[in-house]
Amino acid sequence: MLKTHALCIAALALTGSLSTMALAQEARRVGGDLFATSTQDNGVYRSGSAIVRESLPEGYPAPTPPGAIEIKSYPSVRRAEVSGSGNPQRGSGMAFFSLFSHIQERDIAMTSPVETDLRAWSSVDGSADGWTMSFLYRNAELGPLGDDGRITVRDTEPVTVVSIGLQGAYGEQTFRRGLAVLNAWLEAQDEWTPDGDPRSLSYNGPSIPDARKWAEIQIPVRPVAAGSSKPIVRDGAAQDAERVARTNENAAEIIQIAITRGVPLFNNGHPEACAAIYEVAARCVLAINPMRLTTHGRQSLNDALDTVSTSQNASEVAWALRSALDEVFNLLSQTAQHP
Repeated sequence: MLKTHALCIAALALTGSLSTMALAQEARRVGGDLFATSTQDNGVYRSGSAIVRESLPEGYPAPTPPGAIEIKSYPSVRRAEVSGSGNPQRGSGMAFFSLFSHIQERDIAMTSPVETDLRAWSSVDGSADGWTMSFLYRNAELGPLGDDGRITVRDTEPVTVVSIGLQGAYGEQTFRRGLAVLNAWLEAQDEWTPDGDPRSLSYNGPSIPDARKWAEIQIPVRPVAAGSSKPIVRDGAAQDAERVARTNENAAEIIQIAITRGVPLFNNGHPEACAAIYEVAARCVLAINPMRLTTHGRQSLNDALDTVSTSQNASEVAWALRSALDEVFNLLSQTAQHP
């Protein structure tokens, strides 16, 4: 069974010229909206109606699509920063204009996002022991390190974070919403542990309407050390339950990869490539034969596969396969929660 799963992942990779489950080398989708996508064209990022027009620092990972949760690694970046205390909402306006004046005086182009780090942030009253707002240099050659009045220019340490993409107006309510989702995700898994204070990334200026603004809320994380978790002794019934869950998870992973890679191909005018990926996924799910796949779910996949030979319309085939894959994915998700 594990061999079948591995071969199916490899087949998907070859069909779509992919790697494995990673959406990019620097980001791994781990929760939230598993099928959210973004595009990048001439430096402009889009996800739905959300948009980022400003350049990112060199080596900076792409924005996480709204609704998605990702593990991302950031390189060291040079940034100009202003720090304060108390509620960041009260001091952010002055800090922003101080930073804007700094880059104007040094003839440094504006980049995106604006990073805001919060130290010991309180979910009760929105206060913090301290905060730091930062403008990012596109690269380290644009200006020297050191102090410039209230502003400090320094190079950050590389960091790994768990991040959720958000869309809508910036402010404390958005920060609370994102942080609550991330904390819940951290509580529900045992691979990563928090390793620092939260931060927000704001990608848009005032020219972008609130409804289209793109942000991320992030918590620095580190892998849980091997052997730090207490071993769990499972009886035979528990092992049987684990085998059931594992086949469901393998099938769900294949569907997830297929849709994540197929949607951009379809949207960019390549329905035949999208359909090919969906076909491989459907056949792999049937080969794995997850123990909770119902007769109706299996029939839906077979009916959709019939369109591969009976229809000459690639879009029709892609949609038929996608509908069946969605049905099976939802089924597997429900049975994972209710064994």
